[in-house]
Parts: sequence; structure tokens; C-alpha cells
Amino acid sequence: MKLKTFVLLFALLITPLAARADEGEDIDRRVRILLYRHHGPPDALEFERLVPGAKTRLFTLANDHRTDFMLRDRALVALASFGGDDVRLLYERVLAEPMARVTTRAKVLAAYARVYPQMARPVLEKARLSEERPIRAVAEAQLKAR
Repeated sequence: MKLKTFVLLFALLITPLAARADEGEDIDRRVRILLYRHHGPPDALEFERLVPGAKTRLFTLANDHRTDFMLRDRALVALASFGGDDVRLLYERVLAEPMARVTTRAKVLAAYARVYPQMARPVLEKARLSEERPIRAVAEAQLKAR
């Protein structure tokens, strides 16, 4: 095979792969832009309209402990609009993580109470006794709001 033919075939084969990688980066960029909107992330319907597979991408960010903590927190909060057992289980896992940041747990506690009000009551009662002030404050505020 001539070198020219080989280079042409290689270019034709790699172009779709590069386009898919660029598309993935563009989607990740859109997710970040939506998470950092001034008035908070959009609801689930708008998220899915703007970013196909948004819930999966948010789960990826929320479960990756190497992700910047602010981005992870925003992904966790954004998942509240999607609801579901998978989000509830993720929230319960984060609330039980001893190494999770206090601010992360406080945000997740507020989202959990908002989305799963019946299940949240015992969790809020327990959080009311937390040693961490932000956790207690969120628990008190959520319990008073009921």
C-alpha cells in the first residue's frame, strides 16, 4: 500500500472518532454552563432538552470524587429535579459518607428533604443532632418549613 493511500485511509478512519470526541467535550461544556447558571440549574425537562443524557452525565460528575467539589455539589443539587430511586440512593450514600464535605452534605440534605419529604423526616431529625453546624441549620430549617 502506498504511503499516500495509507495516510488518506487513516485520515478517513480517524475523522469520525475526533468528531465524537469533540461532541463529547461540547456536551460536557454545556453541562458545566448549565450547572453554573446564575439562577441555578434548569429543571430536568430543560436539562434533557439541552443536553441529551443529562442525568447520566450528572451522575458521572456526582460520583467522581476527583471532580471539583463545587461542580460535584452543583451536579448533586441538579439531580434533585430528576428524582427517582437512583437519586434517592445517591443522596443517602452521600449523607452517610464520613469523608464528604460538610457543605456537600448540607446541600444534599436540603435537596433530599425537598424531593423526598416523607423519607426525609427521620433523616432530618437525626441531622438535627449533628456536630456540624451547617447540617443542624439545614435540618432545623427544613423541619420548620414542614
